[in-house]
Amino acid sequence: WLLLRHDEDKLALRRWQRESGDWETIHRDPALLSDAHALLWSAAREDWLAIAYYGARRRWYGKDSSIGAQLTALQEQLPEANLQLSATADGSLWLVHAQQGDLAQDGHYLYRPEENLLQRLFDQQSAAKSSPPPGAVMHPLTYRASDGMLLHGYVLLPSGIAPGTAPLIACLHGGPISRMYDEYNGGIQLLVNRGYAVFVPNFRVSTGYGLDYTLSANGDVGNGRVLADIINGLDFLLAEGIGDRDRQAVMGMSFG
Repeated sequence: WLLLRHDEDKLALRRWQRESGDWETIHRDPALLSDAHALLWSAAREDWLAIAYYGARRRWYGKDSSIGAQLTALQEQLPEANLQLSATADGSLWLVHAQQGDLAQDGHYLYRPEENLLQRLFDQQSAAKSSPPPGAVMHPLTYRASDGMLLHGYVLLPSGIAPGTAPLIACLHGGPISRMYDEYNGGIQLLVNRGYAVFVPNFRVSTGYGLDYTLSANGDVGNGRVLADIINGLDFLLAEGIGDRDRQAVMGMSFG
């Protein structure tokens, strides 16, 4: 069992048969959008229970309808969170790590899928720490580049300010072969808190959307194709009524 491309564009769950040398694709993203990102495994069964893909947000799919229903029941209790899951050997207990872009503190839980019981961990420790209030939501967006390619990213909007009057900043991830996720970022949240609309593009060369997406800039990560992707994204937001055209900037840095 491997999360592998094997001559395809995107990572998928594949199985290799030693006797025949054949590869079988077990599961790929139903949306045909993103790479496989994580697997929930049962050591006792020696089999997978669920698989996750991370496009704009992390999406889990069960191996069968029963596990799918358990995942749905879990997600209904944590509707805005991106979930990382691991299981005990027999799969009867799941450890849940919940993240989302507007919350500084992650949540940790134990989940009993057969009973649909979710138990929060570390309540006392979390209560003892001062946590900042919720920040701005990372709204997923897609837009077309000037050459027609579909691109991905997020936008965060300041509270109490008309979107069309806010200064607009593009915050770029480093790498450049990397990407931004729907996770809390203190530097970006500070800008939004100070009244900026912040565009967070996963321009081409970003990971997570297949090998073609990563390689499609053909190495031009300077003032050419990748910069055009960023400018196209800013123009898209301005056309949607987000940001002040006379107050926009690109920040060539990564907040870690």
